[in-house]
Amino acid sequence: MKKIIKPIYLFLYYLLAIRFPTQPMPGYKLGYKLREWLVNKISEESGDNIIVKQNCYIGSGVGLKVGDRSQLGHNARIGQYVTLGADVVMGSMW
Repeated sequence: MKKIIKPIYLFLYYLLAIRFPTQPMPGYKLGYKLREWLVNKISEESGDNIIVKQNCYIGSGVGLKVGDRSQLGHNARIGQYVTLGADVVMGSMW
């Protein structure tokens, strides 16, 4: 069932979630929660209390594993089969 719904989650992530604001803009908490929820649905494994910021590219989420309390920063680009441990901060590629 997850394989059938995963494209819908990817569509929502890239259409809406990457555009939601980040701190300190109003509505940033909703943006963080929405991105966390979608990445949890898209990735193979997702830890608790992750932060995914604006324009974070996660591809199709194939092989993506994100540990507890990790942060995917603005404009970060993450390829396939990447594992981030707990308490990791992933920065921008620019």
